[in-house]
Amino acid sequence: MASGHLQGKFLELISMMIRPDNILEIGTFTGYSAICLAKGLKQGGKLITIELNDELTAFSQSFFRKAGAESKIIGMTGRAQDIIPGLDLMFDLVFIDADKREIH
Repeated sequence: MASGHLQGKFLELISMMIRPDNILEIGTFTGYSAICLAKGLKQGGKLITIELNDELTAFSQSFFRKAGAESKIIGMTGRAQDIIPGLDLMFDLVFIDADKREIH
């Protein structure tokens, strides 16, 4: 379920190439991929990550703090299908790493 080092470096590379203002990640789990993606954000940029499992929120937030990325990453808990329509942002990069069975 978690991205490994190689996948993390690949996500970081993509983000560094694009230099996005805003990133949307669906499926947070430990937060590793969010931390990797956040490294490429423009100054003042934000990454919104959505996780369905509320038991993982504190877990991932602790890693955001340890990585010094808590000011760049906004963690949200709930169904992405319910949260995304309420977001008033344009995203330069979207990473979908959630339950693929829910995507139609």
